[in-house]
Amino acid sequence: MIIPLSRRAQQAAQKNLILVSRANALGFGLSIGQVLFLLALQYDANDFQMGLLYAAQFVTVVSAILVPSFLHGRETSRTWCTFWYLRMFAGLGYFLVPFMGSNSARVWLIIGVYYLFMGLRNMGMTAYFPVLKALAPVREQPSLMARQLMAGQTSVLVAQSLCFVVLTLKVFPNEEMALLLLIGVGEFFNLVTAYLIGRLPKTGYIDDTG
Repeated sequence: MIIPLSRRAQQAAQKNLILVSRANALGFGLSIGQVLFLLALQYDANDFQMGLLYAAQFVTVVSAILVPSFLHGRETSRTWCTFWYLRMFAGLGYFLVPFMGSNSARVWLIIGVYYLFMGLRNMGMTAYFPVLKALAPVREQPSLMARQLMAGQTSVLVAQSLCFVVLTLKVFPNEEMALLLLIGVGEFFNLVTAYLIGRLPKTGYIDDTG
């Protein structure tokens, strides 16, 4: 169920949603993907383990199916915000990796944290489209999504440039430290994203009736 918003409330929330897209792309770009794969390779991850990491974004999609049934009636903006905070807290598990006793244990911890992170992300994304519907009339939704995409892609470019500078120019003598620092910056932006989502108005309630 969508909660009707005034035009002024919609416009203010749309601006906030663009900020969400910028911060989210920075956090996502620095705390998953190539940075994470390089960290796993630092610990001699084998082909099977790398395959598991690559498959995580696809395998964990099934977690989204659970949300409408288990969270029926929950407010959508708050649900999205909650899962983004949980996602950020899950990502802190990467900083336990250096303290594991062996490289094999380090890689398996990376895999476990990554699957938890991606599962929470996919569960939170089920609330995104109801939020979008509440923040813009149908005729404006394609334009809003396009602006979000542009904001997100710009931030991805910034994240990739930062990775290039840190890793190629050898800013840190220890590559493990450099990768963990990049993940730390990503985690900061994951926190900022969750905070910005929390500033969105109430937009509706999760419905499992299809």
